[in-house]
Amino acid sequence: MVGEMQVAALVLGAGSGSRLRASFTAGGARNTLPAKAFVRLGGRTLLARSIDALLASGACDLVQPVLPRADLARWPEVALELADARRVAAPVAGGATRQASARAG
Repeated sequence: MVGEMQVAALVLGAGSGSRLRASFTAGGARNTLPAKAFVRLGGRTLLARSIDALLASGACDLVQPVLPRADLARWPEVALELADARRVAAPVAGGATRQASARAG
């Protein structure tokens, strides 16, 4: 065997989170949620939870986050939450559509 195959997974966190926002604003509440990837649940961002779950599954060797361009500078705060940031590539900016974000990843 020449070498072991490496598997990478994309985490598409560049979406607007419109369905999530709708569930929080249904009762007339003001929309103050950050981008979906940065919403906190139990003190951790949804993005960090997703990345850690992928890595813990053993199904992938590396995770490539794809974020909104405007939020790339927030990556260091998420990286601090990760169990193993060494197995996570630097995030890239997503596109206008899910397909464009996947292509960017």
